[in-house]
Amino acid sequence: MKNSLQSVTKKLAELCNVGTTHISHIETGNCIPSLKVFIAIINAFSCSADELLCDELDRAEYIYISEITQILEGCSSHELMIITDAIQALFRSIPLIVFGLMEL
Repeated sequence: MKNSLQSVTKKLAELCNVGTTHISHIETGNCIPSLKVFIAIINAFSCSADELLCDELDRAEYIYISEITQILEGCSSHELMIITDAIQALFRSIPLIVFGLMEL
């Protein structure tokens, strides 16, 4: 696993034209990338800035909805039924998880 992560870090560093140490520092939160490096990272992942940052954004609902929609588009009716049941069960358990009465 460690070698795989190092390989990904090395490839990302190459695509961003920076050193692997710099990428490692960004990954661990020890430094903030410049705008130039941030754009290079976005391009390397073929995504948008909001997709990359959605876990940090206050209003990222549309990103998650878009991701869910992409997942569901290729599903059969039977798969959609199973997924719907799973989502409903998870949604009902959210208050229990939030209040520490249940663990995932």
